[in-house]
Amino acid sequence: MKRIVGFARVSSAEQAATGFSLQAQADKIRAFAASIGATVVEMFTVAESANVSQARKVFQRMLAFARDKKSATDAVVFDRVDRATRSQADLAELETLRKVHGVISISLDLNVDSSTPQGEFSMTINAAVAAMSNRLLAERVKENMEARARSGLFVGHAPFGYENYRDERGRSLVRIHERNGPIVRRIFHLIAYDGLSVAEVARRLAKEGIKYTDRSPRFPLSKLNTIVHDRAYLGEVRYHEEWIAGKGRFESLVDLKTFVRAQERISRRKYLRHEFTYSHSLINCGHCGRAITADCKSKVLADGQSAKYVYYRCAGIGAEGHPKVRLRENALDAQALAVFDSLRLSSDEQRQWFVDQLTARTRANQEAAALHRAALRKDLGRVAAEKDRLVRLHLAGEVARDSYQRLHEELVERESRLLVQVEEGAAVQSAEAELVVKAFGLSQDLAARWDAGGVSEKRMLLDTVSSEWLLEGETLVPKLRMAFQVLRLVPAGGNEEDGTPGGIRTHDLQLRRLPLYPAELRAPNAVRHPTSRRPVRSPRGPQNPRKNLDPDLSPGASTEGTISCSLETFCTPPGFFR
Repeated sequence: MKRIVGFARVSSAEQAATGFSLQAQADKIRAFAASIGATVVEMFTVAESANVSQARKVFQRMLAFARDKKSATDAVVFDRVDRATRSQADLAELETLRKVHGVISISLDLNVDSSTPQGEFSMTINAAVAAMSNRLLAERVKENMEARARSGLFVGHAPFGYENYRDERGRSLVRIHERNGPIVRRIFHLIAYDGLSVAEVARRLAKEGIKYTDRSPRFPLSKLNTIVHDRAYLGEVRYHEEWIAGKGRFESLVDLKTFVRAQERISRRKYLRHEFTYSHSLINCGHCGRAITADCKSKVLADGQSAKYVYYRCAGIGAEGHPKVRLRENALDAQALAVFDSLRLSSDEQRQWFVDQLTARTRANQEAAALHRAALRKDLGRVAAEKDRLVRLHLAGEVARDSYQRLHEELVERESRLLVQVEEGAAVQSAEAELVVKAFGLSQDLAARWDAGGVSEKRMLLDTVSSEWLLEGETLVPKLRMAFQVLRLVPAGGNEEDGTPGGIRTHDLQLRRLPLYPAELRAPNAVRHPTSRRPVRSPRGPQNPRKNLDPDLSPGASTEGTISCSLETFCTPPGFFR
């Protein structure tokens, strides 16, 4: 005996009243099954109250049931094609069901099934007509919704404070809700004239015994925000992003003066996120490495005034064995100012000495950089000559094609690296010297900038001076950037041997103690770094296959890999120095 699945759908009450009810469709399907000796194993129905999404889910459940081998379904039966398919996509799924799983579709009004060419053609045509009808219906619905909004009535459910009702002629109209309307007026009055915030309004309504709903007595803050900003209470109607005047179709709950006053009160009480100078990952805990966070506490003083205090602590202070350290913001301010003060050169003698040493070092760096660039250009000339020689050898047949391509690519890559070094060398050296000069200028008025700046300016100063801040117990420990390390003060006394003025550690600027470039540029693979007493060997890399072409181009004879002797690069926020 054949097994069939029935599918019935009603899209409106009018269809149910004119003979297309779910029961009528189900009876037709069962009568057809009895006439051919089949059994209806399952009946899927979509009621008039179902929306498009719900109807789609029932259709998908019907397809899944028919695909299931356990159901052993032979056919899907429906009264009309438009009862089962709302679009070409639905028809395509029924066709896939037939081709893949062997389950045919039968339309009773056409007396055809999809297993025959005539049936397939008829169902395709009817499905196309149904799809067109659905699209036309959707367009008419949109037009009617816009017309309703233009006439001054809500599209869909009325907002809180109003209610939908039907008059004696069956028209859907809007009126003020008997209970909720006065609540809306009370909410606007509390905000506009009593100056309460949204949270305070929620507490006031709860205290007065005014409920939102029986299941949720307390007004949600999100709902109160929606009410306060909803222009529907002025008698307007929203359609998409446009507010349309209500044209007197329903009574407004709030006058324009009260509504505007409430908006101004709300805008003045916007929530502002607390900003703290030393939090937000600027400082890390020296004990566990976690970020330092801030707590804001309020206290009532003896005179009745309220005062706020900011405390800083590690985010992991609750861990076992962690130091229980909490510092007031003014304590950290004092330590930061002490760091800034240690960078300031107090006497004219110290400042002039620093400028002279920096000028001498910059001049020496420029001379050494010029020598280095000359050596790089010489190396570039040798590479170019070697490329020409390689081309001649290839044309003469002395170098195979594969070897030529490999060696040519290596020479081009080497030439590119040398060109980059030539272009970047002068720029980096100049930028480093300029940055040190700017750091020297900044260090002299750090405290003044700190006192005059806000939270963001103070955080920028802290980040400019130090690449990392740690809180070791109750002590703020900076990791100064390179340009500021040479400015750090040490115990007074000076160094007579170096001629260093008392109290300043700038030995790495002394030309006679730290040669900027070695005299032996003829052996560039053994250059001494300015901050080290040991020679630094440049990497040799893999064996160069070009050694048979030109011994002078072996890696050991190259100037590539020499170490620049200018100050190390360091980072500052872009555009900070002006």
